[in-house]
Amino acid sequence: MALPPSTEIFLHHGQYFFGDEKHVVKTLLGSCVSITMWHPQRKLGGMCHLVTPERIAAGPIEKLDGRYGHEAVLWLFQETSRRTTNPYEYEVHMFGGGRMFRRSVPGDTLDVGSRNIFYLSKLMGELGFKFKAKDVGQFGSRFMRFDINTGKISLQHNEDALEKSLDRVKLS
Repeated sequence: MALPPSTEIFLHHGQYFFGDEKHVVKTLLGSCVSITMWHPQRKLGGMCHLVTPERIAAGPIEKLDGRYGHEAVLWLFQETSRRTTNPYEYEVHMFGGGRMFRRSVPGDTLDVGSRNIFYLSKLMGELGFKFKAKDVGQFGSRFMRFDINTGKISLQHNEDALEKSLDRVKLS
């Protein structure tokens, strides 16, 4: 039996998507970070493409903005609830946070990626999540593809054009 065609979604900076098995979500990450959540039984999943950890401006948040880490994660959680699922039933992954300038060193002001990785690792840990897989840091960008039907995540790094398939990667 042939599978129905999937709908491909491309996420730009600050965008997020949540859908079912009919969707494949793609993005290109530099210092930005993506969090994916996938429900293996229900074949639901979501992905965000965040730019920086938090808003700098003070004041009440009127609408969630996917550019900011804590707001993008909150949006993903709201989507799991909207579908009457528990966020802790999802496999969670993190990708991106690359160093984009050769002259930057980890921890300096140009290293936005490290700040994103640190913030999201801390936030997700405080919320009780462990990443099933992650591919973060290093130099350069990543092209990412997330198939919500299978949960398979494929990455291609610009440095060596080596494609990594992370559908079965386990963290130690």
